[in-house]
Amino acid sequence: MTTLALSASQLDELTAIIRRANPHVGINSKELKRDIEDLLSAVGTANDGSQQALDFEKATEEEPSHAELVEQFHKIASSDDPLDPRICYGLALAELNAAARRKWTSRRYNRLINRSHMLLGVTSDFLTPTERADVRQFAIDLAAYHQAQIKRQRPHKGDQDALLHGLADIFLRHAGSSKHPYELPHSVRSYFMLFCYAGLRPFFQLTEATERALSRRWENMRKQQFAPPKDPRFASPPDEA
Repeated sequence: MTTLALSASQLDELTAIIRRANPHVGINSKELKRDIEDLLSAVGTANDGSQQALDFEKATEEEPSHAELVEQFHKIASSDDPLDPRICYGLALAELNAAARRKWTSRRYNRLINRSHMLLGVTSDFLTPTERADVRQFAIDLAAYHQAQIKRQRPHKGDQDALLHGLADIFLRHAGSSKHPYELPHSVRSYFMLFCYAGLRPFFQLTEATERALSRRWENMRKQQFAPPKDPRFASPPDEA
């Protein structure tokens, strides 16, 4: 199975973007490389020629609906192994990782959680009983959130959504920011969009990961997230209400 790996020049470019975003932060390049490669592997980015990538492309020909995500999160919430890759992958894994980051970041900095990449590249065996319970609760909250979106017919763009979610999480963490991911701007020249473009450019066809295409997708994701729903309980992302 082919490994999706960042080149040295790509890693230098990504590190330089974060350093420009926050000149005062210390950047662990090895950790940054591992985090992004874990994300690419978890989502199954296309065009590396591996069987894994071909299988993922076939599986995502039809984008996951909110109803499908509700079903997926219910399976995760009821499983003894909530991070089983057979049920926990793609956009669902990215959303769980973002929820874990929001709840666990302060504990990690207090040295109670000794990992920076939260759920990406982690199995349930690495979680404490409390953390497993947290993951199941994240899944319940996210299932409820997506259930509220079904009538609004908000489609997802599958793998690209999952990658942008994951890259937002990685960018904020390595830039030393406590912002919510959807606070990151969609401007083509923003540091975050430059980071996304540099991270995804080698793994997609040129027409699929242009700076403008990624910017439009992130803008649409932010609009969908904060469009006022009918049920006020879901006016904010899970863990932010």
